[in-house]
Amino acid sequence: MSPFRSALRITLIYMVFGILWIIFSDRAVESIVDDLNALSKIQTYKGWFYVLVTGVMFFFLSLGSLKYQRNLTERDSLTGLLNRHMFRRELERALSVATLQKSTVTLLLINLDNFRQINNTSGQQVGDLLLQQVAETLKAEFKIGSLIGRLAGDEFGVAITNENQCEAFNTVESIQQQLMQLRAPGSPGLLVSARVGIATFPDDADALKSLLAASTLALEEAKQLGLGEIRVYNRSYGEEAQTRLEMLADLREAIAKQELSLVYQPQFDTQSKRITGVEVLVRWLRPEKSNIRPDIFIPLAEQAGLIQPITDFVCRKSIQELTQCGLLGRDKAIPRLSINISARDLASRQGAELFFERFASLEENWSVIQLEITETAVMENLEIALPILEKLRAKGIQLSIDDFGTGYSSLGVLRKLPVQELKIDSSFTREMTESADDLQLVKAILAMTQSLKLRTVAEGVETTEQALLLRENGCTELQGFLMSPPLTIDQLQAFIKQHQGTLGKRLDEQ
Repeated sequence: MSPFRSALRITLIYMVFGILWIIFSDRAVESIVDDLNALSKIQTYKGWFYVLVTGVMFFFLSLGSLKYQRNLTERDSLTGLLNRHMFRRELERALSVATLQKSTVTLLLINLDNFRQINNTSGQQVGDLLLQQVAETLKAEFKIGSLIGRLAGDEFGVAITNENQCEAFNTVESIQQQLMQLRAPGSPGLLVSARVGIATFPDDADALKSLLAASTLALEEAKQLGLGEIRVYNRSYGEEAQTRLEMLADLREAIAKQELSLVYQPQFDTQSKRITGVEVLVRWLRPEKSNIRPDIFIPLAEQAGLIQPITDFVCRKSIQELTQCGLLGRDKAIPRLSINISARDLASRQGAELFFERFASLEENWSVIQLEITETAVMENLEIALPILEKLRAKGIQLSIDDFGTGYSSLGVLRKLPVQELKIDSSFTREMTESADDLQLVKAILAMTQSLKLRTVAEGVETTEQALLLRENGCTELQGFLMSPPLTIDQLQAFIKQHQGTLGKRLDEQ
């Protein structure tokens, strides 16, 4: 109840009680007592009784108002959990007690997965309902005496006394199972899970600030590993975090100054041996420092929210370079440009419009563009991704599932996707000549794509044996160092001029 309503309530109760007391108490006394001396004494006692009763009423009503005011400053209004400020204060008090009693305090930082997507697709009201369900799950799971707070939009904190990290880990795994049973109304296809960082006082930290820092580092490590991951703090995380922060600062500067560069790896038809397209790849070359591999800086950019500026750069720069050279077009040397996009692109509020802006320079001649989406990115955001992919396909943009076989899509889901191509992950291509299991898996993927009438590109082809085996089993296109490494725009022009856009007899002879 607000302070205004509380004050109004007290005033009304006081007025009603006072009026009723004046009217009925006097009549009651006069009907019982005739003696004037006795009546005078009773009137005095009656006045004191009125003061006593109203005083007690004021006390309890004021107490309720104070509790309301305290809740406003100590509790999260949505979930009823401790807010960030109060959680830190109570945690500091718990650490002081633990120091005196020589006990432990284990801190868990819990960050919900997919919460932004749920908010974007189903609205804030549904997101709020999910947060309340998560809060109830945490309150039900942790014992009385544990501190539970909501620290940010989708982040919760739990502090447990006298529980070791192994017990805390098991408790978190139990919570993960319960969270997976929750479903956000309007987004039933999105599983609810959380990434969790765990640190313990005094083993990992000796004060509040260092304990929060340790659990935050553990949470960041869990975020790097994927959905639903749990990580216990390790002292090496501090050194790794510092290295990542320095690298992230350099990456921000490189993006701002457009110091990233592009290379293009051709893809070839297994029958005609002609170039069917190129995949554009981004490189980060640092003249004064060591170069950073894409498998390191791309995940870092995704975690830091920098992947969309990088994708913007790749889209605009690659189209500019290839069109200026006169290479890109359905009837030209490069009929298809493949561009990798991230899960964040598929969760953007702008949806398909984001891509239409990126390809505006093509003047809607978008059939030369193919977007490569990883299998995992599609499956994690299927309900959000599918409408976007359908809009893109309606505009003529081609779609490819990258690294197929490494995720968890089903044939039923694959049939729903408006894709034209599957890319076999290089790990399967590399091992298929050495492992019978990998060979059978590749054959199964090729048979499935043929039944779905999809193109198949095998990545990472490095030997003639791999190339011929893939062609014999129905693979339609090849990509790898056997045919060509990734090339700068100048090298690509020279390659096309030298080979006239084909491998000639090279594939069979090597």
